[in-house]
Amino acid sequence: MGEDEAGMNDDKHTAIHEAGHAVVGRALGMSCGHVTIEADDDSAGHHIVADPWQIMFEWEQRDRYRDASVVFHGRIMTFMAGALAETEFFGISQGGDGDDQWQVALMAEAGARIPKISGEWDSDRDRQLARLRSRAAYIVHRHRLRIERVAAALLERRSLTADEVDTILAG
Repeated sequence: MGEDEAGMNDDKHTAIHEAGHAVVGRALGMSCGHVTIEADDDSAGHHIVADPWQIMFEWEQRDRYRDASVVFHGRIMTFMAGALAETEFFGISQGGDGDDQWQVALMAEAGARIPKISGEWDSDRDRQLARLRSRAAYIVHRHRLRIERVAAALLERRSLTADEVDTILAG
């Protein structure tokens, strides 16, 4: 495979990966920002999802009251969605999701310290994470066409604002 072809394959994987985060985060009601496949010092691309307390604050502003566990679970599934989207589309993830895995571990650890969530995490964290991964994989599969549309736009434009992603998903 030539260098250009290999680079395009990496771009496709990265676009699907980042689109997976963007679409699943929005499907779960997370407060999401821009998404890019422009490489920087730390990554081949990234997607922004608000911290859990910001999400809960924004939900409350819209009279949408949920348990803290809903936000923590949603953020975990959003971070899992990148690699799961690659697997859905290509049969394999290229890796490169170390930060996503770190965020999942951080959210699981933080969730274990919140009284309303800690009971379920204390019993069997690995089982809980496997259950969330399974749910995230289902959401990725269910929103496959939406992920594909966002990924195509990323391949064309390299970066999308939050409003541009929302417009693509509304169309």
